[in-house]
Amino acid sequence: MLTALELMANGNLRPSHLRAWEELWAGSTLELTGPDDLSRALIGCMFYLLSAFPSLHEAPGHFGGVSPGGLSNGGSGQDYWGHVFWDQDTWMYPSIGLFYPQLARAVLEYRVRTVDGAKDNAEKQGYKGLKFPWESAVSGREVCPEDIYGQQEIHINGDVTLAFQHYLYLTQDMSMFTEGRGSEVIWGVADYWVSRVTWSAEEQNYHILGVMPPDEYYYNVNNSVYTNTVAKFSLEFAVELAALLKYPAPREWQQVADKIKIPFDQKQKYHPEYDGYKKGECFPPLPTFT
Repeated sequence: MLTALELMANGNLRPSHLRAWEELWAGSTLELTGPDDLSRALIGCMFYLLSAFPSLHEAPGHFGGVSPGGLSNGGSGQDYWGHVFWDQDTWMYPSIGLFYPQLARAVLEYRVRTVDGAKDNAEKQGYKGLKFPWESAVSGREVCPEDIYGQQEIHINGDVTLAFQHYLYLTQDMSMFTEGRGSEVIWGVADYWVSRVTWSAEEQNYHILGVMPPDEYYYNVNNSVYTNTVAKFSLEFAVELAALLKYPAPREWQQVADKIKIPFDQKQKYHPEYDGYKKGECFPPLPTFT
């Protein structure tokens, strides 16, 4: 492959740049009926998102994930130092998954390459399976500067596995789970949830205690509705994948999935953010699952 300097020297840098973008846009043409501003905004969002991903022709092993700051450049706030968060798997991934399966797989393969670090994180916290870091870099070990986020914002595990689940449903590509070690991620996270829950004899269900929900203004709360829901999804997908691969799934995966607490206020007919949440307190918007 020619380097940028070689392309510049022979006058082909700009033409090659244009060809690369033409190829990308051919995969995600958006035609909207409505205000031009909306169309420009959506295309602009896709442009910046694609700018942070590797070329379609680049080996996925070189991909180090996407930071919420995109192509991080430091400066004030340091743009999270280029670390990878749940934003990659939850917010950035769906658009890429719909239009660019190859790039979507690169996201999953990045997580696969950090499995050893995720295993180390779980062991250090006294749990089984895999615990993906709240802030991830090359190794998969926790690199968040403040310990509480890595200890308590454990919904990251469900965010990671949800991306794998979306990939399978969108592409039907089982090779990610047979040859690409995706099953190791799914089953390792399931083992983590089983070791992380606590049985409540009073309520006759499983609780997840001492967490920070996506709403980071609160911490050390019990039964974050988002955390518990993605844990349930993780476990159910682990059972589903095991059936597809004819793998004997541990009974605990389905048992915990069936009995994990999903907070719901029967009187007011809504899901409180966590146990003890008072209706009216502000919290940020969360993803919608369908």
